[in-house]
Amino acid sequence: MSRSGWTNPGRYRALACLVVALCVPVSTARADGDAYPEARRFDSADFYRGLKRRGLTDLLALHLREHPPVNELAGLLLSRDIKLAEYADPSRTPAERQAAISEANRLLESLIERRGDDKETRGWRIELGRSLLYTEAERYTANILYRGGTARDFAGLAPLMDRASSVLGDLYASLSVRYDGLDDLSAAMYDRMESAGEIDRLERDMAMVDYLLAWARYYRAIARSGGDPARNLGLREVLDYLVDRSNLLDTPHATTHYQAQALLLGGMAQRQLGKHAEARRTLGRSIDVVAGVVSNKEREELEWVVTLARIELVRSFAEAGNHKAAKDAVEVFRRQTERGRGGQFGSRLIVALLERAVLRAEADALEAGARPDLARALRDRAVMGLVGIVQRDVSRREEIYSALYELLRDSSDVSSLSAFERCAVAAGALGEADGLTAKIARARLNGAATDHGDVVALEEQRTAVLDHATAVARSVLRLDPATSADLRAEAGFNLAVGLYRRGRRLDAAGGFLSVARDHPEFDRAYDAATFAVQLAWELRQDSGLGSRVEIQDLYLGALTTLTGRYAESDGARYWQFFLAQHLEHIERFEQAAAAYDQVSPDHERYAEATFLSAESLVQALRNAAAEDPTALQ
Repeated sequence: MSRSGWTNPGRYRALACLVVALCVPVSTARADGDAYPEARRFDSADFYRGLKRRGLTDLLALHLREHPPVNELAGLLLSRDIKLAEYADPSRTPAERQAAISEANRLLESLIERRGDDKETRGWRIELGRSLLYTEAERYTANILYRGGTARDFAGLAPLMDRASSVLGDLYASLSVRYDGLDDLSAAMYDRMESAGEIDRLERDMAMVDYLLAWARYYRAIARSGGDPARNLGLREVLDYLVDRSNLLDTPHATTHYQAQALLLGGMAQRQLGKHAEARRTLGRSIDVVAGVVSNKEREELEWVVTLARIELVRSFAEAGNHKAAKDAVEVFRRQTERGRGGQFGSRLIVALLERAVLRAEADALEAGARPDLARALRDRAVMGLVGIVQRDVSRREEIYSALYELLRDSSDVSSLSAFERCAVAAGALGEADGLTAKIARARLNGAATDHGDVVALEEQRTAVLDHATAVARSVLRLDPATSADLRAEAGFNLAVGLYRRGRRLDAAGGFLSVARDHPEFDRAYDAATFAVQLAWELRQDSGLGSRVEIQDLYLGALTTLTGRYAESDGARYWQFFLAQHLEHIERFEQAAAAYDQVSPDHERYAEATFLSAESLVQALRNAAAEDPTALQ
């Protein structure tokens, strides 16, 4: 067989085995634990396997802390197994799972450093590169590939791809040295290695590592800024590998099972380099290859290739300034998802976000061409797909807002955003402020003083985020009055929330009351009325504020709105007594008596209400008599 060049068909046969090779577990390495004392007391390997098999990873972690294996490598392998189990545990939070896979990869790096370069670490290096590339980086790459990504995604991706490229690059260089050294072997030694399958494994590993390295280099390149020369250099390296070294673009998919994926990668790299016509041809080929796959199972597994190719086609047309073709490509993509998984929220969200990006790009072009009215109308239309998803299922609003906020959070100018987008920014900023509040609380729980530098910085950041949220919410209320009533109500509600969290209770209470009064159809109008009452009551109890006329009026208005518009609610029935009490306090005795009469019999102060009703009525009569002695005759 040939031992030189990348046109060796044996190497493509090896590449077809990538999926199997990628799934080889790292933790099956021999730990040599039987050579140590604990192995003579009981079979520690069986004990550890039993705990893992039963999912008792917490117990295994405790055992390892109290009885660490004498063999350091065995301990690292078991610790990594625990972290991998934590990552696979769906009951853990995303942050906990991300921390677990990060620690698992760090432990694997330690294993490799301690073991050196041998046959066993070859598999570990492949697994480490693969995990960095596909698992630890997934939270960034998924957002970049499907939604375009944010500055935070690219910043988080860069160091991971530096590590992945280093691991895979070093491994490929090591494997190449071994492969080149085959020419120096004696015929007998070569035959023995070939019979043992070692040469096939070496070729398979080289092909697999080179393929993984191409993806790592692609991600590493796009994580760089547009002005960085290394960005285009990295993209060209990817294309050189695909075109000149691997032949994956032209070797039939049935032979390699990687032609479709390679065409996708090549098309994405070409688009990033601005070669749009070439990119669209390459991406179109990737779609055609998947369509021609005979196996239904494999074709379904490659659906992600088709989805990303459709997305990339839209982006290519938009970046080239062909907005009509981009919109047509969006419609093709929409039809494709509707035929497949169009009913799934994720598919509909991807299409809606892509449509938004295309229409906003067209609006920006119109703005530059001095067509501001058309640009504004197009920006409003750009979010209609997202609005439609919310109208279809209001429970998805938070997820859509979260997706939009990630795209818009770094934008300091919201003047070009639609009301819907501004509401997303305001809601997202309030959520970010909640996260900062939790961080401050944890810092203080851990003993940090109020004036500690980290706490002060977090407080300042929280204040800035809240001020941004309230400013954006106010901007919605200043838009055309024809703006959707629901969006105006939502903006008013979030404005009140932001004001409350900034300590401005009076303004917050007034804001909640306005929402409850002006937008009774809003899905949180009752909450707004309740919050207005509670805040007004707190202000009224404040000895320095309670006597102020505006607070007295606010309290009455909030109580009247809650008990009048939501009379059947638990909150209204509870606060009915306090409405009557307040009317009595401001000497509107006849109204107070009528309000006391409406207190529910199951209210904890019903008996008192009955008595006070009579007393208020008597006082009303006395006042009437004092004003007109003949009134009682």
